[in-house]
Amino acid sequence: MAMHKLLTASLLFPAFAGLMSGCSDSGSSSPSTVSVYVQAGQEDVNQAIVRSVLITEAGLPDEDAEGRLVRAEHVTDEEGVVKAVISTGELQLFELIGRAADSDTATAATTARCQWVAGCAQGAFATGIEQTQSLSWRSVAYDLSKNERIRVTPLTDLAAQLAFDYVYNESPDSGSGAVAEVAAGWVETGYYSAFSVEQAISQVSRVFGISNVQTTEPADLTQIHDWRKADAAAAADSIRYGALLAAWAHLAEAYGNGFSAAVAADFSANKGQMMQQGGAQTLTLATLYSAAITNLQALTVTDARLQGYIAGVISGLQAEIDLFTADTLTAKTPDTLLSLFGQSDYDDFVLGIKRTKAFVGVMRNYSETFFEDGYKAEIDQYVDLLKKIGDEHAANLDAIIEAYRETAELYQQTFLAAANACADTTTYPWISQGSCTYNNQTGVMTLNSGNIIVSQAVADVNTTDADDKPTSSNAIDVLIRGTYEQGGLRFVVDNVYEEDNAANDILSASGVRVYYTTPVSALADPAGNEILGYEMRWSDFSLYDSGRVGGAEETEVTGSYRIFFRGVKDPQDSSSERRFNIDSVVLNGRISDKVGDDNDKDVDYSTLYVAATSTNAAEYYPEQRFTSFNGFFNPNPAFAKGDVVNSLVSYVTGEQTVAGQTVQYLDFYVPLGDSQRFRFYPTVKREDVNDADNDDDRTELVSTHDLEICDLTDSGNGWVVSTCQPKQRLYAERDLQLAINDLWEAGVFSRIEIPGRGVYFVTWPTKPADANGCLTLADLASAETAMSGTLYDPMVLGLNAVRITSEVRLDDQPRTLFDVLLNAPTLDRYKLTAALSHDYSGLTNGDVFLGNGSALDRIVLSFDTDSSFKTTGSVAVYKDGVALTLDDGTTTTIDSELTAYLQQSYNLSPLPYKYINGSDGKYDLCVLSNSAEVTDNTLPEDAAFTLNFRDVVYGRIRQENGIWVIRYIDGSWETL
Repeated sequence: MAMHKLLTASLLFPAFAGLMSGCSDSGSSSPSTVSVYVQAGQEDVNQAIVRSVLITEAGLPDEDAEGRLVRAEHVTDEEGVVKAVISTGELQLFELIGRAADSDTATAATTARCQWVAGCAQGAFATGIEQTQSLSWRSVAYDLSKNERIRVTPLTDLAAQLAFDYVYNESPDSGSGAVAEVAAGWVETGYYSAFSVEQAISQVSRVFGISNVQTTEPADLTQIHDWRKADAAAAADSIRYGALLAAWAHLAEAYGNGFSAAVAADFSANKGQMMQQGGAQTLTLATLYSAAITNLQALTVTDARLQGYIAGVISGLQAEIDLFTADTLTAKTPDTLLSLFGQSDYDDFVLGIKRTKAFVGVMRNYSETFFEDGYKAEIDQYVDLLKKIGDEHAANLDAIIEAYRETAELYQQTFLAAANACADTTTYPWISQGSCTYNNQTGVMTLNSGNIIVSQAVADVNTTDADDKPTSSNAIDVLIRGTYEQGGLRFVVDNVYEEDNAANDILSASGVRVYYTTPVSALADPAGNEILGYEMRWSDFSLYDSGRVGGAEETEVTGSYRIFFRGVKDPQDSSSERRFNIDSVVLNGRISDKVGDDNDKDVDYSTLYVAATSTNAAEYYPEQRFTSFNGFFNPNPAFAKGDVVNSLVSYVTGEQTVAGQTVQYLDFYVPLGDSQRFRFYPTVKREDVNDADNDDDRTELVSTHDLEICDLTDSGNGWVVSTCQPKQRLYAERDLQLAINDLWEAGVFSRIEIPGRGVYFVTWPTKPADANGCLTLADLASAETAMSGTLYDPMVLGLNAVRITSEVRLDDQPRTLFDVLLNAPTLDRYKLTAALSHDYSGLTNGDVFLGNGSALDRIVLSFDTDSSFKTTGSVAVYKDGVALTLDDGTTTTIDSELTAYLQQSYNLSPLPYKYINGSDGKYDLCVLSNSAEVTDNTLPEDAAFTLNFRDVVYGRIRQENGIWVIRYIDGSWETL
């Protein structure tokens, strides 16, 4: 069955194009980088963390598998500034996070000056007050230039939220063809784009009356006199901005944590508008402006020119308040894309949307149009033929594989019997009775009138030494060559010889290689020398239907094949029977249209390469003696999900003296698995040579202690330390309870992997959840404590890596290549990359081979479910010569690539854990559920794809009322 499955893999790729009709991917060139300045608040936010995050080509912030931002972190100086290196021509997210003081790491708290003249809750006007939780502002910028300076404030945070949720459609679209009409206004998106980012900045600036909330410098009201010599218009703009931010901070202080997030939610729900006055929203403009006026009026200013600037800002704010209407939203619109981007970039935007829609039109029938006229019918006919032959002979191939294995078995029985005759062959119906001969002097056995010849040789398993003809080793080759035939399917196998001459030495043996525990010079009785593995090797084989030779359907498969079975005992029972897992498989084959001819004489042919390795092959204990390909991903029923093991683990705490130091420890005993001692050494003050707090001071003293993890073994008289790992330095005072809690949060003590069984969950006692819903361990017991464990993730034989590559060459037709890379440790956790290339002139090699060339058509699929919180992926289509009819009636064609990116968050209930911003401004793991598993309510129909054409996001694809709908960035839409 194994060989049949591998050979039929070559039949997969023609259906691949049909699978991905309507979707696609895009690559981008490597961007250059520039340094930019990011300034927080009113140039007064000190010791805050600024996270710099790339917005991916999917229009989403770059995240890791745990849902954390992939970021560079910087710490603001006294003027709230950081210098960040970013890619040019890209969208970049900056997020401002506060942090608390920490004496252990000499970390200073985030502060901002009190901008409220009457004083703040934590201090007087102009004094620095801690801002550890009230920040979390964002700013998203596009294509920043070298040394450009942008701001991160509560108003840029509003723009960041709006830019993600909506894009502004400037004018109604009358629609054409499948594209429906849409009205002007804000259109829901759910991703960032250059257009939405610039529009959102413009919108927020217009709503709040600032020239540009991302580039305008907000005045520091504690240093208001610095503006007395400024240009009147610039001063008014900055003073207004600073006054609004000061009022915002004052209102946020009264509101409590979450003020900015609540206002941003209202602003987005209002589609970029603010409530003028009245109503029940978190903030109104009237409230903000009134507070700003009150604060400005309280400033002490002696300079007449500056007084005039301030008076002008106050009168302007008051004039706007006087025009406000109760319970009414503002009605602002952003600047036009033309004014924001300029004529050239705007024209590219319009053309990009048109080309995207044209490409989508081409892909509507892509399964029929991927291949050029005539080729699809020809390749379909070719694949149908291979499939027909494969289906006809599946059972015959299985029988031949079984006969080949039985040949090695019969030879071993015959040799060990030490007689000058074959062992009993009556149980092997494929052997012609009386046709078996054996010579115990030469060790040669023949079957079926000499058609099959069997012998043995010492296997050269050490290929790195000079001895290529060892007299003993840990493996013996049962050499099998000859012809097998079953139901018209003929299989011919031989060794590979030097200079392709059977009279010369064997370079690569065909047969079954038997691996023993100790070295041997001939086959040994497994009762005294246990067999550790088997390897079936076809170094040079030919497989064909003898009845089709000379006809129109003549076909031959040639090449080499190897499959290795690794022996394993139950890791928990050394006396158990050794069983054999599929460990690795390699097939390198060629499918020809003539039997026995030279390769260069083939008219139609295809190549097939398959390489696969298994996960857990050395630990998984299978149900049967030999696993089959059908055995992958199936747990052994003997170790069923839900099984409970009493006293699976236990722990005890204590102290010991190590090298003169008093060390606290926790021993974690796992009799069926790995037992360890966690040693915590005393607190020591050291210079901060690694700059743990990112303040560029490496001479300050910080608190540290070392963690050492040691392996424990049961000596029979108790647990003793065997070996220890290198110490890890932790930047904190020693606290055993806190340290064990951190390890528990990471699953070290609750998710226990037992060799041969799988992963068990141990429920530890916890304290009530805190305000964030986070669980922490109850106080550790003083006496040894045992706990049971429940098997929730049984071990399976998985696929560590599978590579399938197949190229088809038909007479006088372009080449077609299908290449797949799959990693699947379990059935529901896998990473897949696949590419179908046609009419290419060259190949580039990444995860898979990708075709290139001027006439190329290509589809690339990637899919990744091996993440805690989301599925990600993309489908990319590259096509030569996509036609577009321009407004003047002319038609242009362009080689194009369109990408659909997927990022679908799992709908988990309850959420097992999350990451919150810790007091140090870094991500802190927060355990929400003290249970093994959660319910996954994720539905495939809820998936959404962002559509990227030539590195620009132009739309989104998702189901609406059961129909897949594309909504473009200009507001138009169409169904698939």
